[in-house]
Amino acid sequence: MRRWAAIGIAIAALVAPAAAAAFGNLEPLAAHQWYLDSDRAWSFWPMQPQLYPIDVAVIDSGIDGTHPEFTGRVVAAKSFVGGSPYRDDQGHGTFVAGEIAANPFNGEGIAGMAFNARLMVAKVVEPRPDRYEIHLAARAEQQEMKSEEFT
Repeated sequence: MRRWAAIGIAIAALVAPAAAAAFGNLEPLAAHQWYLDSDRAWSFWPMQPQLYPIDVAVIDSGIDGTHPEFTGRVVAAKSFVGGSPYRDDQGHGTFVAGEIAANPFNGEGIAGMAFNARLMVAKVVEPRPDRYEIHLAARAEQQEMKSEEFT
């Protein structure tokens, strides 16, 4: 029994300094990001790790290209439904991109989960507010039909 107690105390001693020294989410809306605490996204490391950049595709309604959270984070963008991929009439693509890659060190808004992410934006939702049809499935079906013609 004493052995297990000693092991428990040793583990607690090792974990406590790391939790106390963890780098934190200091963004103004951090209190609304309850999920960062739940999954230990910020408290896992005692300090900000140096991670390799990773490209993440946001296939949605575009992105607000003027939003300060994404400055320098978009590496590619294309619209498959017309209009600019940097215009998001629905706001959903911007929301999703923010959850992924909002700048966690700019003192604005929220912190993205993947602070090392670079965004590749594919706008697949028509820019009409009365129509939320996603054309990706239709395009995939067209490609499938084309490939069947040649097999």
